[in-house]
Amino acid sequence: DLGLGDDISFARDRLVESYFMVVGKMHEPQFSQYRMQLTRVSYLMATVEDIFGEHQSVEDSNALCKLLR
Repeated sequence: DLGLGDDISFARDRLVESYFMVVGKMHEPQFSQYRMQLTRVSYLMATVEDIFGEHQSVEDSNALCKLLR
């Protein structure tokens, strides 16, 4: 536990949603490790999205768009 929930309380807790999204794609038992890893990545992406949505500026938005191109 990193204690991030104390510092970024505005972020949505989407762990269960992330897991069920992944289970819909890879439900076979042999993919259990992949499900756990993809759930972590999905959860991290949702948290970063919440942080960016809360603290973004126009300059930050433009920099992110340039980075993602």
